Amino acid sequence: MGLLASAATVAIASSISFVFGLTLITQFIGASTLIQMEVPAEFRGRVLALYSLAFAGLTPFGSLGLGLIAVLIGIATTIVATAIVSGLVSLGILLRWRALWQAREKPLKKSLLRVKPSESLDGRQILSAF
Repeated sequence: MGLLASAATVAIASSISFVFGLTLITQFIGASTLIQMEVPAEFRGRVLALYSLAFAGLTPFGSLGLGLIAVLIGIATTIVATAIVSGLVSLGILLRWRALWQAREKPLKKSLLRVKPSESLDGRQILSAF
């Protein structure tokens, strides 16, 4: 994203945006595939619905916020700030990756696995399973 902020011409910015778009589509496909492979069948629809809401439903609000920030501090500065924040979040995820996989490998409690798809769960029940 920092490259996009420093692009001198529209052609360069378009090329960088094209590569970013391909990368984003690849990430969406990979995340969706991972969700479908890892989530139990009885929860898959719910989890995919939340995933879709997070990426498709909340994107307009993020765009609105970034647009307001761009008006205040400028487009290039907003893109650089977004790149820095994204990089820090990615670094944090990479540093926590081992802990995330260790938490994933712990077996789920049997109580969560006995829940029927028609029953609703609250956050405490889900968190207590881990």
